[in-house]
Amino acid sequence: MKDFDLDRFVKAQERDYNTALAEIKNGRKESHWIWYIFPQIKGLGHSGTAQYYSIQNADEAEAYLNNEYLHNNLIEISNELLKLKSNDILSIMGFPDNLKLCSSMTLFHLVEPDEEIFKKVLDKYYNGKLDENTIRLYNNTFLEKMKSSSGIIGFAIGDALGVPAEFKSREELRRCPITDMIGYGTYNLPAGTWSDDTSMTLATMDAIISTKTIDANIMASNFLDWFRNAKYTATNETFDIGRTTLQALAKYELKLDDASSCGETDEYSNGNGSLMRILPIAYYIYYKHITAKEEIYNIVKQVSSITHAHEVSILGCYIYVHFVLELLKGKDKSEAYNNIQKLDYSMFNSETIERYSRILKENIQNVDEENILSSGYVVSTLETTLWLFLNSNDYNVTILKAVNLGEDTDTVAACTGGLLGIYYGIENIKDNWKKTLKKYGYIISLCNEFDKVMNS
Repeated sequence: MKDFDLDRFVKAQERDYNTALAEIKNGRKESHWIWYIFPQIKGLGHSGTAQYYSIQNADEAEAYLNNEYLHNNLIEISNELLKLKSNDILSIMGFPDNLKLCSSMTLFHLVEPDEEIFKKVLDKYYNGKLDENTIRLYNNTFLEKMKSSSGIIGFAIGDALGVPAEFKSREELRRCPITDMIGYGTYNLPAGTWSDDTSMTLATMDAIISTKTIDANIMASNFLDWFRNAKYTATNETFDIGRTTLQALAKYELKLDDASSCGETDEYSNGNGSLMRILPIAYYIYYKHITAKEEIYNIVKQVSSITHAHEVSILGCYIYVHFVLELLKGKDKSEAYNNIQKLDYSMFNSETIERYSRILKENIQNVDEENILSSGYVVSTLETTLWLFLNSNDYNVTILKAVNLGEDTDTVAACTGGLLGIYYGIENIKDNWKKTLKKYGYIISLCNEFDKVMNS
C-alpha cells in the first residue's frame, strides 16, 4: 500500500482531539473539528478545509485505520457517541455535521466491516442506513480494482491456455511444456478457445445482470442455453460438460425441482464444476457490501447447489469466494491467506472441514509440488489454485505453471487466473494472449455491463 500524508490528521488531532472528545461526552459539538476527527471521502466537501482533510480513496481510508493513533482516537470518540442517551444526532452534532458523521461512519464501515463500532453508530443514529453518496464515491475510487474484467479475463485466459493440454499428465508436459497460447490439442480447437468454465462463468454474470440479484433459476436457464444452444461459447460450439453438471441440468430441464435443489449430493459428485463458475459471486458480494457470514454462506450454497450440492463442494466455493473478497479489499497474498484460515467454518461439519486441512490448518504454500494434485476433485483444484497463487510473482509465468501441472489444466488455470488477474491486473497479462482470446471484446463488454449494474 502506498504511503499517505496522515500527518495532517495527526497534527490536527494532537491540537483538538481532547476538545472534540470532551464535547461529545457532554452531548453537543460546539467547536470546529469535524473534518479531521470524522473525515469524509473526497468529493463531498467543497471548502478548502474540507478538501485538505478529505480521504482521497479507499486505500487512504485503510491507511488511516492502520495508523494506531488515528485508529484509537476514532474508536474512542465513536464509543462516546454510543454512550449518549440521546438518539437525536442533529441536536448532538448540528447541521450539516450530522450528515458528515454519517458519511464518515459509512466510509470506515466500508473499509473495515469487521470493526463493528462504525455500524453500531449508523444503527443508533441513522437507523442503519449508509450514506449513498459515500458508497458511490468509495466505489469510484476503488473502480479499477473492482472492475470484474481483471479477474474474468485472467480466468478466461487461464482456461484457454489449459484447453489444449487438458488430461495430459505432468510427465508429458514436462517433456513438452505449454509455453504460449496454442490451438488444437485435446479438443482440436483453435487457439484462444475457452471451455465450459468460462461459458458458465459468463452465464452466471449474465443472470446477475438481468436480475440484479442472485436467482438460481435464471442461472440454470442460462446454463441450459449454453448447453443446448451454444450461447456463451467461444466458437459457437459446446464441449466438455461434466457428468454432475449434466445430471443437474437434466433435472432442471425436466422441471423436476427448483434449480438450487437440482445439484447432486453424493460423495462422487465433488468435482470442481461449481468452483469453476463461482468467481462472479465474489464480485457480487463485494459490490453489494454483503458482510454477514450467514448471508455469504447462503448465497454460495444456493449457487453451488445448482449443480454441486454436496457440502465438500460448497465449502470449496466458500473458501474461494472469501479469498477473492480479501484480494478485492486490497490485502496482500499472505494476509488474505491468514484471514481465510481465521474464518468461522462452524456451518460445515468437522469431516468436511478436515478435507481442506492442508489449506485451513496447515500452510498449502509450503507443500512440495509432487504432493500437489491438479485433478478435477474440488479439494485438489482449490489446493492447487492457492498453492500456485501464494507462490506467484506475476500472472504470465504462474499461469503457464498452472497448465503444465497437467490433468484438469483448464479449470486449474482458470481458477488460478481469476486470482492472478485480480492481484496483478489485466494490464500485466500478455497482450498477445488477450488478442488471441476468442471473443475478448464480448467478455469485456459483459464485464462492463456487470460492473455498471452492480454500481447502480
